Amino acid sequence: MSRCGERSLFPTPGSLREKARPAVAFEVENLDEAVAALKAAGVTIIEERIESPICSFARIADPDGNGITTHKRQAGVSVP
Repeated sequence: MSRCGERSLFPTPGSLREKARPAVAFEVENLDEAVAALKAAGVTIIEERIESPICSFARIADPDGNGITTHKRQAGVSVP
């Protein structure tokens, strides 16, 4: 099997990489309103609100279980 350092280039059965799914993120104007609208539409909410030094975000799932993040950058924070 090919290896890069100690990490396998190919996921092994049961590994975290094997379970990883595609993900996408969208910035929204108002996170609370976006989450409320998603809930009202019956969207699966994985994590309703998480705060970080850079942004506030929520994680949802599409019908296939793929992760989607909605986020709002904190005021005054810029990322190069």
